Amino acid sequence: MKMNQPTYRLLGVLTATLMGSAAAHAATPPEYFFGRVGDALSSGKPIFVARLRYEDVEQSGLPNRDGDSLTLRTVLGYETGVINGFTGTLEFEDVRAVTGNHDYNDGVNRRATYPLILDREGTEVNRAQIAYAGLPKTTFTLGRQRIILDNERFVGNVGWRQNEQTYDGVRLDNMSLPNTTVSYMYINQVNRFVGADNPLGKYKGDIHLVNLSYNLKLGGFDWGKVTAYSYLLDLDNAPLLSTETYGVRFAGAHPLSHTWKVLYGLEYANQDDYQNNPASFNNDYYMGELGLTRDRLLGGSLTGTVNYEVLTGEKGIGFSTPLATGHKFAGWADVFTALTPGAGLEDREAMLVFTKKQVLGVDVLRFSAAYHDFQSDGGHIDYGDETNLMVTADVWKRVSLLAKYADYDADAFATDRRKFWLSAEIKY
Repeated sequence: MKMNQPTYRLLGVLTATLMGSAAAHAATPPEYFFGRVGDALSSGKPIFVARLRYEDVEQSGLPNRDGDSLTLRTVLGYETGVINGFTGTLEFEDVRAVTGNHDYNDGVNRRATYPLILDREGTEVNRAQIAYAGLPKTTFTLGRQRIILDNERFVGNVGWRQNEQTYDGVRLDNMSLPNTTVSYMYINQVNRFVGADNPLGKYKGDIHLVNLSYNLKLGGFDWGKVTAYSYLLDLDNAPLLSTETYGVRFAGAHPLSHTWKVLYGLEYANQDDYQNNPASFNNDYYMGELGLTRDRLLGGSLTGTVNYEVLTGEKGIGFSTPLATGHKFAGWADVFTALTPGAGLEDREAMLVFTKKQVLGVDVLRFSAAYHDFQSDGGHIDYGDETNLMVTADVWKRVSLLAKYADYDADAFATDRRKFWLSAEIKY
């Protein structure tokens, strides 16, 4: 593992802080110390999640075009209470196929003639972290942790898949400046959602993430969040994904009346090859979004949005986002999740979401529908289009049910595929 001088300084500050805190309490009687530990453990909270999911995929062009899986994700863990500014979290995750049939390709099981369903069986330590919040408006987090930045377009936990993506490293968050959050993360390993025994189940190297956000408040209104970021990825075992990305983002909402609200978002990023990447390229990302929400409509709320997103390509290499929660973007069929086409990608999306609370014994009922039109950024290639439908229900605040459908109709890229999911999750 390689670390530059700023990283050493950050770890030195963290170590000095933690040792100073320990020294300050060195004279504390043992019975008091163990009493505090007991209080921290007893005031903590258990973590339990169980999600049963059925996934069916039909993909043209494969010898076995139909694949399906029934898997159970179970998470068990514990988060302590606070002791001298410290909290600890330990969490285990297990993914199991409920039936004996493995009629799908999980990336490792040598069933390449079936469609991909990347929910690999396995048991692992999902999170193992210590957080320290003993300094004013500052939090240090050390260990295996969950990291989600902004809308997850660049850095996320891939929470959609059964195996969550987590990060090994150190994180610093500071909110000393008004309306401002400064975050820095150094990561030397990414525990990817595809499973530890996949050849690319872990990204190893030096990753530096800087995220600066400011809540823009003018005229008595909160207009949204302005974010500037720098993401430097030096990946030892995936050099073609080693990139440096710099960008800025603005997203928010503003009320127009008691029932109407406008939504908006703009983002731009530039990406170059970085460190051990043998290629040479310069790509851009830009996004624009506009939407309207109407409350008190049929006892619920209706939101309509249009989104235009572009990831450019140069020299046959597309803009890459290897740490993203890719399933949230460019259609749920995951045609463009792994890699952006070399000619780039333009995604024109229109979405409607209707939400209603306290209906038919359900706390929150939500219907979503979206349509995507995919084109290349260069070369005027029509990739195809996709339709997405989803119904979710939150029941008793701890149970959620989901039915979801994606239909990608290929033109000059990939092949037709349809996906269908049913899931039930309980969380404590």
